[in-house]
Amino acid sequence: MKVQVQRLTSVHDRTKFKCGEAELDKWLETQALQQQTRDTSRTFVLVDEANPTVVLGFYALTISQADGSSVPIRSQPKIVPVIRLARLAVREDLQGTSDRFGEFLLLQAIEQAVEISDAGAGVAVAVDAKHDNAASFYMKYGFQVSPDNPLVLYLPMSVCRQFVKAT
Repeated sequence: MKVQVQRLTSVHDRTKFKCGEAELDKWLETQALQQQTRDTSRTFVLVDEANPTVVLGFYALTISQADGSSVPIRSQPKIVPVIRLARLAVREDLQGTSDRFGEFLLLQAIEQAVEISDAGAGVAVAVDAKHDNAASFYMKYGFQVSPDNPLVLYLPMSVCRQFVKAT
């Protein structure tokens, strides 16, 4: 299967996507395109080039801010800009396969976060993990837990840039 990441459009069939987290499925189906139209987030979908309307996975990015004391990297001002990885999911039947679609999507999101930071600002990629398993996934890639909340994680932009250079 040859895959590519595309920006979400109305052409993509969001109704059949199931990742095992009903909240994420519903958000993709009912909210993702609306939020994109309102410029509050951008959603990117993973598709098979042979069947580009079927969503295999997705991630959403948004611009945000965080309390500088919560970001576990060098001394920060009181409020800092971050790029928030608002959502990331892979279709349930593709999770845990050798294709590693979750990792692929995460690295694509990190690459875009670096571009956003380079054009504007952002000291880290921030993630609000849904549960401990999700937090563990992000920690495998160097995300650091916030001292205030174990489900809020940050990946410093310097580490993001290293990921981009390595790919």
